[in-house]
Amino acid sequence: MKALVVPEPAAKTLQQLEWTNRSMPNPKADEVLIRTRAVGLNPVDVKIVFNGYFDWTIPILWD
Repeated sequence: MKALVVPEPAAKTLQQLEWTNRSMPNPKADEVLIRTRAVGLNPVDVKIVFNGYFDWTIPILWD
């Protein structure tokens, strides 16, 4: 699957975000896997990319 990641702390523009391939997650017995057909970029997330967030380490990857 595709993921949009912030590759390094110096990445402060949308153009510096990188599309990467990630492995498909394997849901546990009490979880579900949902197919995504469309996504949007939250304005708050964009501001965090521009300004940083003290509790994140780069690259930011959610599993």
